[in-house]
Amino acid sequence: MKAIFTNQHLGIFLFRVFLCLQILHGVLDNIVSWNRMLEFRDFLQSEGFPFPLMSAMLSVYGQFFGALFLLRGDKSRLAAAVLVFNFIVAAGVHLANHDPLTALFPALNILFGAVLFLFNGAGRFALDANN
Repeated sequence: MKAIFTNQHLGIFLFRVFLCLQILHGVLDNIVSWNRMLEFRDFLQSEGFPFPLMSAMLSVYGQFFGALFLLRGDKSRLAAAVLVFNFIVAAGVHLANHDPLTALFPALNILFGAVLFLFNGAGRFALDANN
């Protein structure tokens, strides 16, 4: 029984899967629906982002491919860096809008999860585990 609670590699793997599924769930609607992408563009435009459609697409596809690569454990640190950048921006938007802390939590969860993988890699159960 003790071995289950000391297997850090399994815990890291399960957290990686959970985090990536959370990200994929959050962006899938923007990928499968052009109208949702345009809604995101309109939001970014209202927040003063330059080139709002390009910014929306970069954010969505950065999250999507970052999560896919991190889920596979392939180019994990690069994927995590993309996610860290994206969610620093997302957290900044929440803070600038004086959103309640509970609205900030999803972005912070993903941000700090990505920071973990940026600094430590994706763990033993990853394609790039030896890097």
